Amino acid sequence: MSPPPRVLVAGAAGFVGAQIVRELSSRELEIRTTDCVAKPRTELPSYRPADLRNPDQVRPVVDGVDCVINASGIAHVFRLDEAAAKTMREVNGDAAGTLARAAVEAGVAHLVQISSVSVYGSPGVPSVDETFSCNPTGVYEESKYEGELLSLAAVKGTGTRLTILRPATIYGPGDRGNVARLVRALDKGRFVWIGDGLNLKSLLYHEDFARACVRAALEGTESDIYNISAPAETMHSVVDAIAEALGKRPPRLFIPAACARSAAAVAALSPVARTRFQGLRRTLRKWLAHDAYDAGKFVRRFGDFVQVPLREGMRREVEWHVAHR
Repeated sequence: MSPPPRVLVAGAAGFVGAQIVRELSSRELEIRTTDCVAKPRTELPSYRPADLRNPDQVRPVVDGVDCVINASGIAHVFRLDEAAAKTMREVNGDAAGTLARAAVEAGVAHLVQISSVSVYGSPGVPSVDETFSCNPTGVYEESKYEGELLSLAAVKGTGTRLTILRPATIYGPGDRGNVARLVRALDKGRFVWIGDGLNLKSLLYHEDFARACVRAALEGTESDIYNISAPAETMHSVVDAIAEALGKRPPRLFIPAACARSAAAVAALSPVARTRFQGLRRTLRKWLAHDAYDAGKFVRRFGDFVQVPLREGMRREVEWHVAHR
C-alpha cells in the first residue's frame, strides 16, 4: 500500500493558509506546514518556520514533499510606504520564485501558487475570465503577478506541474481586508452610498476557496490557471447582507457617482492634499467599477465548490466581528 500524499502549505499561519490546512485535515494526507513566524498562534501539523525569501531555509521544508501549496503573501496594507512596498514585492514576488525553484530542485510533482484576480488590473467589464490580459496597476497587484511569472519561469521545461489560482476577494471570520473595513464602517454608521450600487462584485468565502484549492492540488493533472470566485453580486446586495447581519437598516444617504468623482478630482488639484485625494480617486474608481470574475473554467474541470451563499457568509463574518469588537 502506497503512503499518503505529502502536502506542504506555505503561509499556513495566515488567514487563507490556515483554512487550507483545515480543509486538508479532512483528507488522508501527510500535512506539513511552514510560515515565517517562530511559533504560530494556533497549532499546525508538522510545523517548521522558514523565510521563503531565503533559499537556505526553503529547501529543507520542501524535501520529500509531493505537493506544495503557496498561500504565503502580504495583503491589506492600506498605507504603503517605501519600506512596506519593498517587503511586499519581496514576499509576494521574489519569495514565490524562490519557493518554486526549490520545489523543482526537490522533485516536487505539483506546485499550487495562490495569486489574485487583481493581476488583471481594472478591465471594467461585467465578467473577466482567464483569457483577459494581465495589467496590474499597483504594488500589491504587480507583486502577485511577479510571483506568477517567477513561478512559471521556474517550472518551465521541468517535471513539476504548476497550478495558478486567482481568487476573488476572500472574506470570512478573521478577515482583515476590504470586506472587514466595510463591516466596520456600517457598524459604526460611517458608511455613505456612492453610486447606485448596481455594479457587480465577486466575493469568495474562505471555506469555499480552501475547498477549491485542495481540489486543484490533489486532482489537478496538468499545469493551468484558474479564476476562483463565487457568482458575482451587486454592491447593493453585499451592503444589504452586511446590514441585515448587523441588525441595522441599510444606509439611505446617497451621493451620485459623478458628483463624488468631480469632488475628488478638484480636491486632488491642491498641492497640499494631492497625495491623499489621488488615493481617494483610486478608491472611488474601484468602488464604482465592476469587479466580477468568471470561475466557469474551474467548475467545468473540478466541479462546483461554492457552498456558502453571500448572506450566510456575511452573517458568519459579522458574528465574528461583533464578538471581537
